[in-house]
Amino acid sequence: MAEDALVGTAVGTFSSVDQDAGNSFTYSLVAGAGSDDNGQFTINGNALLTVSVFDYETKSMYLIRVRTTDAGGLFFEKQLAVNILNVNDNAPVVSDQVLTISEDVSVRTSLGVISATDADGDILSFVITDGAHRPF
Repeated sequence: MAEDALVGTAVGTFSSVDQDAGNSFTYSLVAGAGSDDNGQFTINGNALLTVSVFDYETKSMYLIRVRTTDAGGLFFEKQLAVNILNVNDNAPVVSDQVLTISEDVSVRTSLGVISATDADGDILSFVITDGAHRPF
């Protein structure tokens, strides 16, 4: 699922197979090995839904433990991983810099170095424009 999805976004749906024909199932998040992040999700019917907005740069994988229970009360539990997909959601940060040039310097004289960072790790490029100051 992509980061920054709204609360209540469906992550996926559960299905179960049972040897008893026509059996129905209920699903629940349960404590146990791999239930570390159960509190970040809820189940409605057979759909796993978010109760938080996720940020890939903070945490990229969540562990939940799900129980499927058949109509006869028999159950099976399994740890599942929910992977968060990174999207380009952070604007580059350019440090405040002032570049000055003296008159009569030769062509292609270096004015300094412009630096910026991007929390998503994107490769950045710069463009010099003419006219009034414009934000990047």
